[in-house]
Amino acid sequence: MRSHAARAMERLPVAPAWLGLAAVPLLIGAFIAGAWLSGELASFRSTGVPWFRDRGARLGVVIALLAAYLPVARGYARAFAAESLRALRAEVGAPSKVSPAGSFDRPVRRAASACGLLCVPLVALLIDRDPSLYLMRDYWSSTTVWTWSLGLFLGWQLGAFAWEVVAGSRAVGRLAEELPPPDLFDLAALAPCARQGVRSGLLCVIFVSIFALNFGDRGFLWVAALLVPAAALLIGLAVWIPVRGARRRIRESKRAELAQIHRALRGDATAAGRLRVGGRADPRGLQDLLAYRSFVISVREWPFDASSAARVALYLLIPLGSWLGGALIEQALAVLLRGG
Repeated sequence: MRSHAARAMERLPVAPAWLGLAAVPLLIGAFIAGAWLSGELASFRSTGVPWFRDRGARLGVVIALLAAYLPVARGYARAFAAESLRALRAEVGAPSKVSPAGSFDRPVRRAASACGLLCVPLVALLIDRDPSLYLMRDYWSSTTVWTWSLGLFLGWQLGAFAWEVVAGSRAVGRLAEELPPPDLFDLAALAPCARQGVRSGLLCVIFVSIFALNFGDRGFLWVAALLVPAAALLIGLAVWIPVRGARRRIRESKRAELAQIHRALRGDATAAGRLRVGGRADPRGLQDLLAYRSFVISVREWPFDASSAARVALYLLIPLGSWLGGALIEQALAVLLRGG
């Protein structure tokens, strides 16, 4: 069952990405306004330290970016799953129990969101490594209050996002198992499975890329050591789950066809007539059968083509570019401010 926010987002006349882009300046503006009202901006100016050099300030901006991104990413995760399921149903051609609504079970999604909330204190402890800080009055500045408050919202959204990515991919993978035996000459019917995996993986990569802007800050090494493997696991599940059913169908189709070929090689004319190559070429000659057997063996067992594999590899480089880009931007700002 979809949430009220999800149904409202689907009824809006604009794409979810535009909502996220509109939310970014509002959230960052609210963050800066809070720091200005509390006098935190003035204190930084009095010390001569640029505000962007403060770890808490940069973290607050990154949290705002992620808080704007995750609801949008959830919307796209649902849309991608629904699109993939529609494409596969057209190939199945029979009623199926698999549906997008059944994939996003509300109690399980809420449990995942509750687990996401636990990420907030865990990340804070990994950064600070001193729980006594949270008992000090000076710790709770406007920047810190903003980070914790919006961070709790972010944790809830993160848990729901992870569940919806896995649930949507699982629904696609289950429906792929109901597909008729695929045509070994043309695996285009299985393309929605690969497309679902690539798109879902990209949504996860973008999240890591935004968070990577803070990886160079003090104390974030332990966060990176936890986040990167967890994100890699989620990306792996997002890519693997929707294609495992398709891979099983390809392997079953190959085994069945190879069995027919071997019977035909032993002189079974009936088996030769049942080969899928029938009508395209005469499969009764020994050389034709041997060539056809080599072709069937060479058919890839994963529904990914070369372009899909290349996109996955390029997507995995995005977080590295984000981290390097954040460092370069900081150095450029420092040079400009010194020059001014």
